[in-house]
Amino acid sequence: MKKQKLPKYPTKWSILRSRFIFVLKVIVLWFRGSGGSLFGVGVHYIDAPTGEGKSLLMNILRITLLNKGGFGWTNIDEFKNSYQWGDKWVSVNAPMKTFDLETLFSDGKQNYKLPKYIDGMRCKLIVFEELNALFNRRSNRQKVYNDIFVPLQKFILTHRHRLCDRVYLIGQSILMQDTQFQQDIKYRHNVRASKRYRYWFFRETGKAIIMPKKLIIETMKKLNTDVNGNPIWSKPQKIRIKVKPYHFLSYDTHAFARLDDELPEYK
Repeated sequence: MKKQKLPKYPTKWSILRSRFIFVLKVIVLWFRGSGGSLFGVGVHYIDAPTGEGKSLLMNILRITLLNKGGFGWTNIDEFKNSYQWGDKWVSVNAPMKTFDLETLFSDGKQNYKLPKYIDGMRCKLIVFEELNALFNRRSNRQKVYNDIFVPLQKFILTHRHRLCDRVYLIGQSILMQDTQFQQDIKYRHNVRASKRYRYWFFRETGKAIIMPKKLIIETMKKLNTDVNGNPIWSKPQKIRIKVKPYHFLSYDTHAFARLDDELPEYK
């Protein structure tokens, strides 16, 4: 029986499927990737001292990732879906849904499933803020610590199957974190802010305020682990991101202060 000769491509050619469009897409993806590993699929760890721009960077990342659709989950209600620009309200179109960590995880198990789709939108990232306050490794033998940490760890290891492609862990120092977190991490981003007085904020508020002008990020990818189980990182790649006014206006810098709202005042 004569073997049937099949065409190289079963789908009919079109300009939208042409090699030219393909090359353009590859170039766009390459530049997005060299904006680092910042947007790579996997588990990310963002660390920096207080006030150096961790949450600000996360706000920029979520706006970039969600600008073509989708939404994200976060354990702290700090990311805004709109901001005020003069007398107008501007939509960010990068919605974040908030969950309570201690409600989601307790007694060594996960109690609820985070929806992967809401109103036709797909979840693209999940953010766990201020891990140092939650999981200092000096406390890792306490029951209350492990009742949340164990199911959280399982969730992080299976995140791509259960919810989304990207997990962002944020804390002040990776050295303070539980070593199991360090095994999960694929990318590490150390942040510092280049600050100066910003005329834009003086023009709007009448106050001369020192604010970040640029974020300088050293980003690394985990290549392997040594004989002691410690991560071996790639050579740091330095990335600079210019900070624009709307990057500040679209997240709440005082979100953590509200965690004390229900506490009685010390007398």
